[in-house]
Amino acid sequence: MGIFRALGGGLIAIAFAPVTGGGSLLAAGLAGATVANVAGWLSDEMDKDEARAEGRKDGFKDGFKAGETEAAKKFAEYCRQSDSMKLGAFALGWYAMNVDGNKAREQINAIANWIGSPDSSIHSNYAKSEMQKIMETNPSFYTIKSNYLSRLSKEQLSSIDGFINEVMRADGRYAPEEKKFYENEWLPFFRNV
Repeated sequence: MGIFRALGGGLIAIAFAPVTGGGSLLAAGLAGATVANVAGWLSDEMDKDEARAEGRKDGFKDGFKAGETEAAKKFAEYCRQSDSMKLGAFALGWYAMNVDGNKAREQINAIANWIGSPDSSIHSNYAKSEMQKIMETNPSFYTIKSNYLSRLSKEQLSSIDGFINEVMRADGRYAPEEKKFYENEWLPFFRNV
């Protein structure tokens, strides 16, 4: 029991002395000290609870800020990868569609169905600009590999593999040039990633 609680108990005893008739100052002092001790303990616990709650709030704020920063980093990376994935698939689909010299409407629709129209609002301005550039310049497979596909994981390239097949066959035929591209350029690149 702290000195202030003992003094508080003594003051309580003096205050209760007239009520008890002053007969048992010792009993009143002990009762007062007990009341002061319990009141002090409750006050300490309330202070501790308040400090704990404040610590939790501060920890939550700091943790939330750290988590918010980490989530922002992950989101930015996802967006970058998403553009990379879209652009890699678009460039490769555009190339595969043109490899036989025939841009069939069905092949263009297959690309748009999988990725979205190049002018769609689902794409970032950067992606729209790059898609436009791809359509205008018809880049080589080497350029597509170095500018777009090199950023993608094996898993992402695997999903693009199915997409390429869909684009090349969308017009109802699998041209010898498409087969040659797939077997001699795409598959060796894809297998060595």
